[in-house]
Amino acid sequence: MTDPSKVAQIDDVYWRDAYTPIKQDDAFLERIVAEADLPSLLTALAALTGDHTLIPTELRPPLTPVDTTPPAHGGMSEDAQARARELALSALKRVRDEGLTRPRLLEPQEALTIVDFITGGAGAEDAALMMHELDLVAQRPGAPTWHVDEVAPDRDFDVAVIGTGMSGIAAMYRLRQAGVPFVAFEKHPDVGGTWLANTYPGVRLDTPTFAYSFSFAQRADWPHAYAEGERPYVLVPGVKRRLRIEFMLFDDEDPREMTTPERIRALVVPRFRDELTPDDVRRAVVYVAHQRVARTYRAGRTFLVGDAAHLMPPFAGQGLNAGIRDAANLTWKLIEAISGGATERLLDSYEVERRAHGAAMVTVSRRIGAVVMATHPVVTRVRDTVVRTVGLIPRIREFLANMRFIAPPDYTGGVAVAARGVTLDTVTVGRALSQPVVRDVTGAERGLDAHLGRGWALLQIGGPPDAAVDAYWARIGANRLYVRAPGAEPIDGMVTETSPVLNSDASTLPVFVAVRPDRYVAAVFDAPGEQRVVERLRLFIDDRSRTYDPYSGLPHSRPPLNRSIR
Repeated sequence: MTDPSKVAQIDDVYWRDAYTPIKQDDAFLERIVAEADLPSLLTALAALTGDHTLIPTELRPPLTPVDTTPPAHGGMSEDAQARARELALSALKRVRDEGLTRPRLLEPQEALTIVDFITGGAGAEDAALMMHELDLVAQRPGAPTWHVDEVAPDRDFDVAVIGTGMSGIAAMYRLRQAGVPFVAFEKHPDVGGTWLANTYPGVRLDTPTFAYSFSFAQRADWPHAYAEGERPYVLVPGVKRRLRIEFMLFDDEDPREMTTPERIRALVVPRFRDELTPDDVRRAVVYVAHQRVARTYRAGRTFLVGDAAHLMPPFAGQGLNAGIRDAANLTWKLIEAISGGATERLLDSYEVERRAHGAAMVTVSRRIGAVVMATHPVVTRVRDTVVRTVGLIPRIREFLANMRFIAPPDYTGGVAVAARGVTLDTVTVGRALSQPVVRDVTGAERGLDAHLGRGWALLQIGGPPDAAVDAYWARIGANRLYVRAPGAEPIDGMVTETSPVLNSDASTLPVFVAVRPDRYVAAVFDAPGEQRVVERLRLFIDDRSRTYDPYSGLPHSRPPLNRSIR
């Protein structure tokens, strides 16, 4: 932590107590020194180490007059550059070897020495201005040296700050430091002033970002020398150099004009393509990303599926995915209705199971869009910094890249029976069934789904292969399958896992998993709990009213073969 005696002297909201230590070898440091701006590097090393021999008068950059391009290293001669590199390399090795990671606060006289070097001998007036911007200076000018409780303890007043652009923000920050109450007035919906309002394509700050930043908010990780204020976009690379780009349109832009070849080329060239002809553009269209969820997914014999049930922005890629999940959820229930086994409760379960998840996907898409399409410069800066930072951590990068923050559907409120007294670590009622690789009697290895059939499935893990089950399963056409633990030889009607997934819990008693036609788990139970599960599922699928098995086409009077029933 920072020395408590220095806390009051630090006037920088981005102040860091310590930085990442240097661990690279000498060859790496030599490359850094060869590429760095020498006056800046020597100044930083002198401030960090306190060694002023790094900034001798003879190496002070002459700062020759600037023509079109400023001279390298402030105009230092070749001999001076060679000597500066020797000093810098030696100092960097010391920083590495001594593990120096904490910035030093500079007393005013030391700060003057450093500023005098880097400015080529600036006068006292210019040096004071430089010290105002140097956050390493203890008690630097800028921060108020008084507090309202000391100078006006009995005065009751508020300061009005008109406008919250750069000056307004600076004024509010200093007023708060002094404890002065204030009220800000702003015509825009957020702070930023000109840099909030100027959102036209290609806009950039006309001053280097480091020089334009607040003296109390110094940063060393600006992503651009001149801050961007461009329109947000989404970039989706495709095969054969195809590219889908979605640009945000601003309120005053004409959609018809924005899709003309000329405007498209202005948006794409040269940032995304070196050249672009009208023939290169496959499709250009303006659309509105709606966020809507139908009040109900069912009205009698009518069901809403996909975009008819929910509309969402494209940023999470969940519009089509949610529609496919809708179809997979509803299809088997309609098939069951055709067979005569579906109850009204089964048909109602479509909305119960799908509407909540569809609404959640709309919310996720909207939130991602708010991040991706942000236009406020402060918001975009924070976003980019956070994304770059967390992207350095492999597990987080993989989590984001694979969109694992998208919550999977949970159908526990629908056609599902909560487990009671028996569980499997890798199986959750109401969630999709795991997909282990299994080996059949022929030796072929495939995913478990290949053995489940098209309708219901009843899996057995552990216990004797001929364990009797209720006749309900045969009457709803459930395909019964015994899943053996790794190492066991598969025989007809059984499969063996290649690695323990469903068989991760060693048990000699049979555990059954009822799997719905859409491959979601309806129930996990043992023999004593089977009757409760059957009674509960019969509220959705009544085997007694079923006329035939829709998957095999067999009449109900002919139960599926090769199944042990009682």
